[in-house]
Amino acid sequence: MRHKPGDRVGAIQKADRTTVYMFGYGVYDGDFPSAPFIDDTSFLIPTPRLTLDNGGQVWGRECWWGSEERVKAMIGDRKVVYVDPPRLANARGLRAGAAETGVAGSDNTDLLGHAPKEG
Repeated sequence: MRHKPGDRVGAIQKADRTTVYMFGYGVYDGDFPSAPFIDDTSFLIPTPRLTLDNGGQVWGRECWWGSEERVKAMIGDRKVVYVDPPRLANARGLRAGAAETGVAGSDNTDLLGHAPKEG
C-alpha cells in the first residue's frame, strides 16, 4: 500500500513475542532527505518522514512503520512500551550530540563542518 501525506501511521522501534517498543502514532509527511548518521550519505535518498502525535519525528529507516490500523493489528495483545524517538541536534536534521562530541568526518570536521574541540 502506498501512503499519502497526512495518512495515520504507527512507528515501532522494536518488538519481541511479548512486548512492542513503540515511538508512537502520528502522520506520514511524505518522503524527504533524511537526517544523516555519522559518515553516512544515504540521507540524500528520500526517506519517509513521520511526525508523531507527541511532536517528535522519526524517519522510516529508523523504525518499523505502517498504517495505524495495520500496526495496531500487528501489536495484538502484546504489552506496549512507548519510547522516545531519536532526537535531532538542530533544524538541519543532524543527530543529537554529533557536533558536541567532536566526531570527526573524513576531512577531520564534525557534521557541522567545525574542527574537533581541543582538550
